[in-house]
Amino acid sequence: MKRILVFAAIAMALGCVFAVDMSRHAFQYGNAYLYEEGVPRVIWKGGECFARTHRLEGRCFLDAKISGIVYNYRRGEVRIQVSTDGTEWVDLPSAAKQGLHRRTLPENLFPCRELHLRFVAGKKSSLRFARYQLVGTVDGEPCDTSPPRDPVSTNHLFRADYGELLPSDSPALRLWCAESGWRVPRRRTAPAAKAKEVRVCLAANETEAAQIVVCPERALSDVRVVPLGPLTGVSGELPISSVEVLRVGYVPVRLPTDATCVRADYPDPLPPQDGEAFPVPARENQPFWIRVRTPIGARNGIYGCELEVTGREAGGGSRELKARVPLRVEVFGFALPKVMTCRSMLGLNLPDVRRYHGIKDPVDEHRVFARYLREFARYRISPYNPAPWTKWSVKWNGDEPVFDWSEWDEAVSRILDEHNFNSFRLSLEGLGGGNSISHRQRAIGGVREGDPRYQVRMKAYLQGVERHLREKGWLDKAVVYWFDEPSPKDYPYVMSGFKMLESYAPGLARAITEEPVKGLVGGPNLWCSHTHRLYDFPEALKEVRGRSDQLWWYLCWLPKAPYATLFIDHPAVELRTWLWQTWQENVTGILIWQVNHWHSSYLYGKSGRLQNPYMDPMSRHSHGKCFGNGDGLLFYPPKNRNDAPVGSMRLEMLRDGIEDYEYLTMLKRIDRMSPLLKVPADISADLTHFTISPKPIERRRLELARAIERGM
Repeated sequence: MKRILVFAAIAMALGCVFAVDMSRHAFQYGNAYLYEEGVPRVIWKGGECFARTHRLEGRCFLDAKISGIVYNYRRGEVRIQVSTDGTEWVDLPSAAKQGLHRRTLPENLFPCRELHLRFVAGKKSSLRFARYQLVGTVDGEPCDTSPPRDPVSTNHLFRADYGELLPSDSPALRLWCAESGWRVPRRRTAPAAKAKEVRVCLAANETEAAQIVVCPERALSDVRVVPLGPLTGVSGELPISSVEVLRVGYVPVRLPTDATCVRADYPDPLPPQDGEAFPVPARENQPFWIRVRTPIGARNGIYGCELEVTGREAGGGSRELKARVPLRVEVFGFALPKVMTCRSMLGLNLPDVRRYHGIKDPVDEHRVFARYLREFARYRISPYNPAPWTKWSVKWNGDEPVFDWSEWDEAVSRILDEHNFNSFRLSLEGLGGGNSISHRQRAIGGVREGDPRYQVRMKAYLQGVERHLREKGWLDKAVVYWFDEPSPKDYPYVMSGFKMLESYAPGLARAITEEPVKGLVGGPNLWCSHTHRLYDFPEALKEVRGRSDQLWWYLCWLPKAPYATLFIDHPAVELRTWLWQTWQENVTGILIWQVNHWHSSYLYGKSGRLQNPYMDPMSRHSHGKCFGNGDGLLFYPPKNRNDAPVGSMRLEMLRDGIEDYEYLTMLKRIDRMSPLLKVPADISADLTHFTISPKPIERRRLELARAIERGM
């Protein structure tokens, strides 16, 4: 029985599912794409088709199912055919509507050595079909059936076409490196390409990272990667604190977010290397995150130091293995500004902060919250509310407001100056608010809407707020986001609130989380749409752009594939690509509803236990509906209550994308006609066709940096 459990654990780590009968082993091929320059392309019109052949050497298929997604559906169907020899084909039920389609292959085809699949679009079809999976059972003893090492037909987690082998002083300590945008699985063959060093390129006042992957021949009980001394170069020296090494952790995904995902352990959390011994099993990959952060005054040039990798043989052995790897850092000849151009607002769940830090004292709560603000700043993102415990007060002298801004001004000034946030949510009295479920009656200072004094007070109040924000220089940072995702029945209520804001405080940003729709045009001047719904109403969108309204967009449990998302079991680089799409679509801001949605009261509330996001990363609605792995979960809770929250690969990609956006902004100031300002198709052809590899992004980013250097 012990042997069976070990096999099962290995299979789950590889994204496979075990059958109960141990003579039959389940297999799962990763998601299939067609690629052109790294961009998935499957656009069918009238009679086009593609085919795939699947085999496992020495094994027979005993049963199988396939699934795939139809999207951008206009008309027609996809005929699905299967064969065991590639000559005689069996028709399966066609896929003739938008959405996920599953088909079970006929029993009379099995057992067989090969499975040939063919997908044919009808003559009048106009649709897209992609990301199919083939899942089933093979004969024989349990084995490693991770997806075939073919980048054209594997899930992103199991791709093996990236990375470079590094030199090692110890043959038993295999090392390789990869760009930060790859998710490195626990088991994957080492790359064939070779490198002499780990390379990072960045501007002053920027953060970039690379990965060193340790894959020992024998199990090691304690593995560490440590920078040796400061970064030195002809141009001077960067302090040793410029290099930070984090350990890449894994979370088990057992409920895949969508049909493009597989059950597997996904790398995502980035905990610090602590004092405890950290084991690495034999022939398993363990990535380490090499994060380089340059000060704003860093001089351009090449810098370097050595990274020492150490490990001690497990099993009571005392032999220590060591290897040194050169780290080469190029600093470009310009600095990024302190305040980013692409605006952002991300929610922080204070109740979960209290739960997971065990906070009971307000003093502790303020201290812990300050740590979260520092982490937000490190990732170049702005919280909804940077000072949740302070607010201005208003007393009424008749219908004239008397403001006391002192406490609020002190807190906001200090936080904005220290952390360089570019946006915050402004809460106003009297507007009401709500969402598609309900909304509140409006009142200010005890005077309800409908009373003649209500409009008098709202005018004086809103004018006073706008005037003060303008005097403080914060008017361009404040966002009045007071109603969430309205339905058409809410439009009259929402529009009356926006018209009041426009009349009395026209300089305030009037935000709504809704795609541009005719019923709201003329009310908000800051639209925040779901990415996948941006073009739902093209005429309204055209009118909104003509009015020069701001356009933001946001991610949450929607969209899912085939769009760029924030999910753990999607390619890590998607969040970085999302920011390139943000530039591409002339969008100026991003919003994510929460960064620490750690606890499902529906699932864990009755037991009194806290959800452990490291073991259960699925985000859930209060009624139990699964949102997706990592939705609203960009930070992980700290291991110790007094520590800072743990960042993630997805947060790193989000920050990198925000900094990429800044490169484009800087070049636009230098040369508005530069062809480099257009996002190339190998990064993003459109919202559903984009790279899942960081390579084209890194290539274009370097081109942008050279152009900025020439123009400085």
